[in-house]
Amino acid sequence: MPGHTKTERRKHPRCRLSERAFVIVQSEPLKLGQLVDITPERVAFRYLADGEQVAAGHHRVDIMLTDRNVYLQELPVTMVAEREEEPLPFASTSTRVVAMAFGELSAEQRSQLHELLALEENC
Repeated sequence: MPGHTKTERRKHPRCRLSERAFVIVQSEPLKLGQLVDITPERVAFRYLADGEQVAAGHHRVDIMLTDRNVYLQELPVTMVAEREEEPLPFASTSTRVVAMAFGELSAEQRSQLHELLALEENC
């Protein structure tokens, strides 16, 4: 609508990390995805849609930034949303994006997450 501005409802802006940031979902089978964005409350990542979707419910994820030697382990999360992305014209495989909310983090995990977000200038 012309003149209509959308109100941002998030407590924290989404932080986009480097292209070398990955999420590992500790599930059967393991899922490895590229981190899309992260906030203190949630994480979103992209993975190849190879037929096995990430199951709804509670999971544990690891987050790693390979270019900064950062590795956060066993973060509790709950799936919030999942969607398939439009495949690129030249691609034979499609991708999916999953958003997950962080569960109850330990004091150490919370501290590590805040340190990770502090590494990036745009967070």
